Amino acid sequence: MSKEDWLRYRHVMGFGSSEAGALLDIPGSYGSSLQLYLEKIGEKEPFSGNIDSRMGHFSEPHILELAQYVDLDLIGASVDEQSEACMLNWENRDSQRMILKPDAYYQHPELPIFSSPDGIDLGEGEISHDELAQGYLPTSFTQPKIIWEAKNTTGMAQRGFVYGIAPDYRAQVQQTLLITGAKVAYIIARLDGRRIQVHKEVPDPEVHQIILDKSQWLWDKVLEGRRIKKEYDITSYYTTSLHRFPKKQLEGMALLQQLEPEPDSEAEDYTFVKEMIKPVPDAITRAGTEEEYELLMKYCSANNAASNLKAAGDSARAKLLLSMGEDVRELDFEAITGVKGSFKVKGNRPYVSPPLRQYILDSIISNLTK
Repeated sequence: MSKEDWLRYRHVMGFGSSEAGALLDIPGSYGSSLQLYLEKIGEKEPFSGNIDSRMGHFSEPHILELAQYVDLDLIGASVDEQSEACMLNWENRDSQRMILKPDAYYQHPELPIFSSPDGIDLGEGEISHDELAQGYLPTSFTQPKIIWEAKNTTGMAQRGFVYGIAPDYRAQVQQTLLITGAKVAYIIARLDGRRIQVHKEVPDPEVHQIILDKSQWLWDKVLEGRRIKKEYDITSYYTTSLHRFPKKQLEGMALLQQLEPEPDSEAEDYTFVKEMIKPVPDAITRAGTEEEYELLMKYCSANNAASNLKAAGDSARAKLLLSMGEDVRELDFEAITGVKGSFKVKGNRPYVSPPLRQYILDSIISNLTK
């Protein structure tokens, strides 16, 4: 499959397993549900790779070759024990299984999610290399029971595999298990190019249900966003100056802004996310003080208010520009405020003059302290 076909498939067919962390708004993921939504409706360019991801793709075949010599009886053992046993099997050419990388996607029959596992475990002795060369694929490939995922990690990223599977990556593996119907996944991580760590993951119904619900919810938004853009003839709106558009398109842009998904504030409470929060060995727990509780309340309140304020601000800006119409470029509020200042479109962005902005902020603070 060419890179162009790969990108086209990801745009049309829904959410790939590598996007599962962003789909669920898991902290630490590369992206969010909002970013996915914007990519799928054509407002942002999808991630096409960087030096780290390209190096990871380059390393996958080599890591999967190592996986053929892994001793699964040592799952849960130390990094050194797993690495030594694997290298000993490799040295003796004692292959434990045959792993084949699929050049295809597995698609959910009903929902907009798909996956392409790094490797399918064909077992040992089920098929010969000659049969593979002739194009024969066993049932274990079309209906896999065991899948393998390969990771090349360095530096701090290793911690996500030495101490377990990071939540965003676990969501990726669980989506692959859900779609393929496999009974188990093994994740092999090469650490700093010298050692390996292997983890076992089995299907988790809780995670599967979250993925099913969120994927359908977000895909419905994507389809509606595409429909609005087509109906209102909108090429792009998210990072575009709105004053240049006719009234009908501004109405469509306001609808698109209302459709944007809010980050999932419950993502941190998913069981499989909380399982990764491990205590420091010598950590001390004590009762919090009243002062610390006040700070915690402010922290939670500010986090909650930030997302609400952004949505309210975007909506107010869209309505203000819509109210201005196509010809008006500046609004003077001196008659109302007594301040020489205005709201106008300056360059490509809406702009509030400093005197008017300060007057508004002072008014807000004054009202809050009354």
